[in-house]
Amino acid sequence: MRIHLPLLLLIPGMLFLSCTKEEWTRPVKVAFSFSMDGMESTSGKKSQTYLEFHEGKMNISQISFEGYRETGPNVFFDSDFESPVLADLATVSSEPPVVFDIPQGIYDHINITLELDAEKQPFSLELRGVYHSPNPHKGDIPVIFTLDLPEKIEVNPRPSAETGEIAFVKDRHNEIRIHLHTGILFQLIYSAMLESADVSGTEENPCIVISGVENENIYLLIMNRLEKATEGILMH
Repeated sequence: MRIHLPLLLLIPGMLFLSCTKEEWTRPVKVAFSFSMDGMESTSGKKSQTYLEFHEGKMNISQISFEGYRETGPNVFFDSDFESPVLADLATVSSEPPVVFDIPQGIYDHINITLELDAEKQPFSLELRGVYHSPNPHKGDIPVIFTLDLPEKIEVNPRPSAETGEIAFVKDRHNEIRIHLHTGILFQLIYSAMLESADVSGTEENPCIVISGVENENIYLLIMNRLEKATEGILMH
């Protein structure tokens, strides 16, 4: 990982800035974690959830970081993973764990870009869940959403709920959580669409597969909301 710090211009009378330059560039450990929620919103009735997700995996080939500060040099870097990171969204874990050394301080704004790829997995993003059909003859049908193409997701982490700031501080746990809201992702997918979806598998073991080649109309609606459904959260 290469961190680029733009040169800081010093002029007479800015002794305070030069004295604190070391503090601005001193790195702290910042962990990246990845998560998801499991329920899609219902068609108006909270007691009738028709779509639930219990598994989610994301294959990350690169993370790009842009950090903008008024009190110090801006920070830019791209990860240099030896192999793609496989993030398990359901267990909030990844292999390998993702931790960066990032200069401490208060940031005005942060841009993070996730590059998803299917280099070592058959997918860039995969979600598995269950569709609860209102038709008693159908019952519960497994659902698999698969993205098997490269994709970039941009997120802007919001300030910490505790401090109201975007800040990385030494001697404190610093974490950026990338969270996928399945309710937002599948917000436009109504029960009627899943009722009429093509079903794969057998009569005994049916499955609704949503991908670029199966149920493509549903797939495109979901893909158009992927970035909107992904949030960055600063955690301590």
